[in-house]
Amino acid sequence: YYVFASSWTTMGDMAGGPYPECTANYVGPARADCACTKAAAKNGLRKHSNHAFRAYLGMTGTPTMEARCRVSGQPSSCLPNIPGPWFNADGAIVVNNFISNAGTIDGPILFTENRVALTAADQVWTGASATGTHQNECLGWNDTTATNINVGDPTATGTGWHNGGTSNCNAPKRVYCFATP
Repeated sequence: YYVFASSWTTMGDMAGGPYPECTANYVGPARADCACTKAAAKNGLRKHSNHAFRAYLGMTGTPTMEARCRVSGQPSSCLPNIPGPWFNADGAIVVNNFISNAGTIDGPILFTENRVALTAADQVWTGASATGTHQNECLGWNDTTATNINVGDPTATGTGWHNGGTSNCNAPKRVYCFATP
C-alpha cells in the first residue's frame, strides 16, 4: 500500500482539491477521499482499478472516529492493529502496522503523489492527538472558520507527523492520502 501527502492544498472544508468533480459531487472528507483516489490513479499508486485511497482525517460522531480507522474502511469496528505495510511514494516504509494509540510511524511520509519531497513547512490536516486519537476538526471537515485544529508534519516520524501544531480552518494545508487495506 502507498501513502502520500497531497500535492495540492485545501482549507478545512476540503473543497480545494484539483479535481472539480470531487468538489461538486461530495462534501467534507469524501471530497478529500475522491481527490486522493484520483491522484493515486493518475500516478500509478493503486493496486488495481477499484483500489480506493482515504484521507487521514479524524471525525466527530458517536463514537468519534480515529483517522486510522477511516483509512481501514471499518470506522465502527476499528481493529487495534491494522496490518500494512504502507510505503511512501518513493518506496520507503512508512508504517508496518497501524497500532491503536501508538502515535508514531516507522518512516516519514515525506512525498507527494508526484514524488516531490516536502518540508516541515508543508503542514497537513489531521485533527489527531499525539497518540493518534481524534482531537478536533473543521466541523466535519466542512468549515473554514474553526480555530486551533491539529496539523501534521510530513517529514516527522514521532507524534509530530500527525500532531505537529495547530492551524485555523481558513489556512490552506495538505491532506495525507492512505491506500485502503
